[in-house]
Amino acid sequence: FIGVELDSISGRIARAIHPQADIRIESFRDTKLPQAGIDAVIGNVPFSNLRLDHHGQKFSLHDYFFAKSVDALKPGGVLALVTSHYTLDKQNAAIREYLAGKADFVGAIRLPSDAFKREGTAVVTDIVFLRKRPPGAVANHVDDTWLSVSPLSIEGVEVPVNRYFLNHPEMVLGNWTTKDTLYGGEGYSLKSNGDLAQQLKQAIENLPKFD
Repeated sequence: FIGVELDSISGRIARAIHPQADIRIESFRDTKLPQAGIDAVIGNVPFSNLRLDHHGQKFSLHDYFFAKSVDALKPGGVLALVTSHYTLDKQNAAIREYLAGKADFVGAIRLPSDAFKREGTAVVTDIVFLRKRPPGAVANHVDDTWLSVSPLSIEGVEVPVNRYFLNHPEMVLGNWTTKDTLYGGEGYSLKSNGDLAQQLKQAIENLPKFD
């Protein structure tokens, strides 16, 4: 296992808890991953008004994490990253197209705005799942519409939403609303409507199974 943590305190705690793992206290931008590839990537991408170069392309910080992570996977390797809903909802599809050129979209789960409230984050978040394709393999996305967005009317306000979630409402764990001012400024929020732990378990069961 390789763990990459920028914060020195969190990194030292991780080293103490997981002495057998390779815990690196450094920027993910700088970390060197095995050239042979890795089996899986799990993480929660950071956000900052920062653009980084990845093989000649400029990506926002959170998009950079996706690009470097998917490139690090072995063929058949799986990625599961927590990210803001903007990764899938933004109308500029450049990062989604980059990822789609290398990996198959397995699915996504949209979490309510208060899912990470205890951690001080109040924003609609997604868990995005991708599987790396072998070189030359034909794309086999669960739903090709994940590359685009369409307007969704929420309480009379139209907002751009990834078409995957419009086609798969069972993967949206909450009710759309524009009235929760706690998360004001992002166009909409997603209000919890049940036992999130149980809903998340069911949504994971809805993801496709593969060897």
